[in-house]
This record gives sequence, C-alpha cells and structure tokens, in this order.
Amino acid sequence: MADVYAGLVVLPTLPNVQFTVRVDATPGTPFTLEAATNLNAAIPWTPLLTTNVPAMPFDYVDFDVKLSDKPQKYYRVRQS
Repeated sequence: MADVYAGLVVLPTLPNVQFTVRVDATPGTPFTLEAATNLNAAIPWTPLLTTNVPAMPFDYVDFDVKLSDKPQKYYRVRQS
C-alpha cells in the first residue's frame, strides 16, 4: 500500500481472515478503490467500489480475501 509519507507499506493477510482497507482521501470528492491480484497483467486493476463520502477515513472490508484460495491482493485508490 502506498503511503504518502512512508513510501510503500506492506500489510500481510492471513488465509480465512477478512481484510480491511482504510482510505484517507479528500472528503466530498469521489474516489474509486481498486484491487489487483497480479501486477504483471496487462490490465491488473479491478474497481471494487466508487463512492463519495462526506467524512474520512473510510473503511472497506474485503470479504473476498477470506473466500479466496490465494488471498494475495494489491489495492489502490484513485481520486478524481
């Protein structure tokens, strides 16, 4: 996970455990949370949700990690 002040932060996940992503973006401005399981693919990023929340931080629980046989995922946020 990219961290504006610390560079890159790696957050490990465990099989059969849900994973929460905390987004701290500009309130009131739409953003899209995206995920990828392989950064070598031609188009690796899949949108998970687009929202416009009035307050930050915003927490997203990814239950798909718990259901996956290979829970490795990468996340990014794009803000308009």
